[in-house]
Amino acid sequence: LGLMGGSGGGLLTAVCLVQRPELWSVVLSAVPVTDLMGCARDPFGRFVLAEEFADIESHADVAHLLRTSPYQLAQDADYPAVLVVAGGADPRCPAWHTRKLVARLQTCQMGAAQILLSIHDGSGHGLAGTRPSLDPFTEQVAFVLQGLGALDHLHRDESGGWRRPL
Repeated sequence: LGLMGGSGGGLLTAVCLVQRPELWSVVLSAVPVTDLMGCARDPFGRFVLAEEFADIESHADVAHLLRTSPYQLAQDADYPAVLVVAGGADPRCPAWHTRKLVARLQTCQMGAAQILLSIHDGSGHGLAGTRPSLDPFTEQVAFVLQGLGALDHLHRDESGGWRRPL
């Protein structure tokens, strides 16, 4: 079973990953906010927290953030294959969130699956940028298909292309 999400869905996939890593074969979390407590240190993050998640002046709301913040919830576990993607120029979900989460997950990884980070320099939220490209989407789909084993039956031919065995 694979899990993919972006922006708010990226946060949700990261929460699902750290709460129940055994459920997934592969997880792709794109442009997520992953340190809900750390958001409070930056003015835009504090605004987003207040608008969408919690009042950081409220003890009850802070307790809720701690129970749902992927960075704070990450612990030693056998995590599945994980790819966390960010736009290097994303003001809404800054790349420091993804860097921080991936570093924590790599430290906590008790299994053999890779936990990878991909930051697209010059891209904004949702990987929007000045040059349209399918590269980020291709990277993400290929990662998920590989994690699900959907590419296992393919073999490279003499030209380096992929083919199904006869």
